Amino acid sequence: MSRDPDLDLLEAWRTGDERAAGELLQKYSPLVRRVVARKVPDEAIDGVVDRVIEAVIKGHCGFRADSKFRTFILSITKRSIAEFYRQRERKPDFDALASSVRDLGVSPSGLLFKREQQRLLLEALRSIPLGDQILLELYEWEDMPASELAQVYECGVPAIRSRLRRAKERLKEAARSFVEDRRELVDTVTTLDEWLRHLREELRPHYLAELRAAKKAP
Repeated sequence: MSRDPDLDLLEAWRTGDERAAGELLQKYSPLVRRVVARKVPDEAIDGVVDRVIEAVIKGHCGFRADSKFRTFILSITKRSIAEFYRQRERKPDFDALASSVRDLGVSPSGLLFKREQQRLLLEALRSIPLGDQILLELYEWEDMPASELAQVYECGVPAIRSRLRRAKERLKEAARSFVEDRRELVDTVTTLDEWLRHLREELRPHYLAELRAAKKAP
């Protein structure tokens, strides 16, 4: 496996190179925002993203560089989303990743979609456990291999592959519940991987617009 070029930037950052620090944070800020978006209320996105960046800045020296920098920052992102809900619920042992976005009371997306299947699939994603939703999005939308996902979820590769299969089954079941009375939408379930890719492309302009708006905010 080739060396992660981000580690060279990380080493420079650790020696006080602010340019390297800025380059790394700028590179991964859009990814962090994509992962956080649709997982917490819209008004909380900026705060959770800021929390992730602050944790990366504080913890970068402790990162052992035994995995890709991307896995380091995504592990922090996953924990920060869970911590947001633990603080909101005021329950230190609350397992937010076992609850769905819908169960956590996040309002349905107001996005407009070209195809009804895509809206339904997003709602199905929002109805499975948050940990599974993040896992599927990293795998399907961010092209993360099982080896990296295993590091983010702190388990072995066989375990993460099993979890991926279970997450897909949960998503299929959720999708079926949304389309059971609409035979014309049954392909949402039968071609799940394809529709996940279509949904990613449909959401891409929205993420870019949100990112531009965040950069303009004071």
